[in-house]
Amino acid sequence: MVYRQPTVYARHEPTNDSAAIQYLDDKTLATCKDVIIYHDRRSRHFYARFPFYQSKPDRRNRYVTINCFRYRLVWL
Repeated sequence: MVYRQPTVYARHEPTNDSAAIQYLDDKTLATCKDVIIYHDRRSRHFYARFPFYQSKPDRRNRYVTINCFRYRLVWL
């Protein structure tokens, strides 16, 4: 029996961190991108958010661990 890991979908989005929006200038704020994880390919069912100031997956990653579960990661 082969176990297939569930798939989640990721993409970069502008941050919605209120402190960053309030205190950073526009040029710096434009570089602050969060990684948003979704359950579906159409980006409708939000699952997790990795803020720009924390360690987050990048395009080299094929897997991500969220809440102690390993998921296959597909970038949009």
